Amino acid sequence: MSDNAKQTFAENLKRYLKDKGLTQLDLAVYMECSSSTVSDWCNGKKYPRVDKMQRMADYLGIRMSDLTSPHDKLEDADLAFYGRYQQLSEDEKEDMRDYLDLMEARRERRKRGTN
Repeated sequence: MSDNAKQTFAENLKRYLKDKGLTQLDLAVYMECSSSTVSDWCNGKKYPRVDKMQRMADYLGIRMSDLTSPHDKLEDADLAFYGRYQQLSEDEKEDMRDYLDLMEARRERRKRGTN
């Protein structure tokens, strides 16, 4: 695995742990591995096997690609919002998308000068 992939994974893992209010020790207990192994993952020294990555993603309530893919740098508030969004049910997510569509339509009407 390339150093770049390890670093991307490490940055994403640390960010999602922080976002979920979890510690490296919490993850180690869940993964049934040593805290030094989790530390190595978080510091980009090691890269977990795919099955372990999927288990981590499940634990964090995210997709595995959220751990492995580079992300644009987001503000803490954006990450917190995303974390909360991920915890919604599918029906609640659909409601949220509908609400965002409504807000976008409202913004467009204001631009045109109509309410």
